[in-house]
Amino acid sequence: MQQSRLKDLFERYINSTCSDEEKHELFECINNEENARKVKSILEALLNNEPVNNTLTKERQSIILDKIFDAERTQIVHIKEKSLHWVKIAAAVILLFSATLFLMNRKTREDNHLAKNFKQGAHPGGNRAILTLSNGQQVNLNDQKNGIISHQGNAKVIKLTDGQLNYAAMDTSSSVMVYNTVSTPRGGKYDLTLADGTRVWLNAASSITYPVVFNGHDRTVRITGEAYFEVAHNKSKPFKVTAEGQTVEVLGTHFDINAYTDETELRTTLLEGKVKVSKGTDIAFLSPGQQSVIQKQQTGITIKDADTEEAIAWKNGLTSFKDADIKAIMRQVSRWYDVDIEYKGEILQPRLFTGEISRNAELSEVLKVLELSNIHYTVNDKKIIVAPN
Repeated sequence: MQQSRLKDLFERYINSTCSDEEKHELFECINNEENARKVKSILEALLNNEPVNNTLTKERQSIILDKIFDAERTQIVHIKEKSLHWVKIAAAVILLFSATLFLMNRKTREDNHLAKNFKQGAHPGGNRAILTLSNGQQVNLNDQKNGIISHQGNAKVIKLTDGQLNYAAMDTSSSVMVYNTVSTPRGGKYDLTLADGTRVWLNAASSITYPVVFNGHDRTVRITGEAYFEVAHNKSKPFKVTAEGQTVEVLGTHFDINAYTDETELRTTLLEGKVKVSKGTDIAFLSPGQQSVIQKQQTGITIKDADTEEAIAWKNGLTSFKDADIKAIMRQVSRWYDVDIEYKGEILQPRLFTGEISRNAELSEVLKVLELSNIHYTVNDKKIIVAPN
């Protein structure tokens, strides 16, 4: 590819005017090692044209640029700090491309020390969940073979494969409501299909309680943490989700609810259909591409345009954050890698970050990226201690 064409594609991508075909053309070029010199030359030119109004020296910019091009591939997408536009330019090389980044191959004593400090538990999460039956018996789903696990009320509970649970209704005429709960630990996720055909994806440290058969006038479930729903359409039986005092009501649609107790907001993001969100006397209706935000300590519901890809990134194998501070990022890290986070001193200068990290990445790789973004930390067993920046 001619350098002039490559430069034009870069500028279009950075300015968000690239078509899908042009993005494909750009990433195909970036992935070709023969074009590495051209790509680096264009990046250097773009960096040099940026106003030098950030705290990074030209020397540090050069070092980081070299790290991008002289490194091994790892399953991480770079974190870019909102206040530094040059990082957006550098990140343009790799964002959206196979969820990978060229990072330096740092086989240093510090890296070896980092690896030794972690116990075996500091690995990416996976399919882990506990099923609580109506009599209170708890079943570790990881220990169960595929097939029928139990008969609950008028439904068969079936493990289809690792990470997938299915409820098959045998009779819906009974008026007796029998409830089950699926809960995931930190470092866990699970998918289940309810008796009405509704699919549910549970994020880490989350739970859902539901009737094994929906034989009432509506279909009401309760969640903690975060869950994504693809609701089976049934006009005569509205589907309702309750979480932290909020109720979301739908007929048939796709949406995500984030209701972690350690977050300050309740967020509902709609991808398809229409939903009604209510809490107390406050009511709001969402259209596709919108998100409702409820501040836990306040009244009222705020509606805003949503970044739907970010909202369900966890379901698609990514840890994603947009204009997030370090504490928000580390809450996600804590849930997925089952580690504790401690802060040493006050984080005096808030910094906002945007980026994506593959959920398949080892925790040590995630911390390398944080270090590259000037986040200072120490590791003690399964605890990460973050120091003021």
